[in-house]
Amino acid sequence: MKINGESYLFFLRLTPELPEIYFHLNQAFSQKHIRLIPVTPNDLKEIHGGQRLDILCFTPDLLSRKVFLRFRSTYLDYCMNAGSVRLFELTSFSKNTGYYRQEKRGTYLSLSLPISSSEVVEAIFENLKKDPEISALWPGGRRGKLPTV
Repeated sequence: MKINGESYLFFLRLTPELPEIYFHLNQAFSQKHIRLIPVTPNDLKEIHGGQRLDILCFTPDLLSRKVFLRFRSTYLDYCMNAGSVRLFELTSFSKNTGYYRQEKRGTYLSLSLPISSSEVVEAIFENLKKDPEISALWPGGRRGKLPTV
C-alpha cells in the first residue's frame, strides 16, 4: 500500500507479543523505504475499507497457525480472491496448495522457514515492485472509430 509515495506493509500480529523477527525485518525494510506496521486481524478488518493492502504473516508455531487459519477462512480468502489483499506468508509449515490461482495472479507468496531476513526482504521487495493491476491492463489501447458526420 502506498500513501504519499511511501510504501507500507502490514505485519499480521497473531500472538499478543511481537515476535523477534519483526524487529529484524523492520530494520531491513526501512532500508528499502518500506514501513512495517504491526496489526491484529481485527485491526486489519477496520483498516481495509476497500484499499489494496500488502500483508506479511509469520506463522512459526501451532498457536499462531491456528489463529491465522481461522482469520484466513473467515476474511482473508475473500479479500485475496477479490484482489484487494496481497499476502506474504513466512511459515514453518508446508506450502498451502489451495492458493494456486492467487499465486498466479500475484496476490500470494509463501516463503518457508528457516530463511534469512535479507532473503525475505528481497523476495517481498521484488514482488511489491510488480503491481498486478498494472500487468493486467490491456496492452492494445482503445478500439478505433470512424468520425461521425
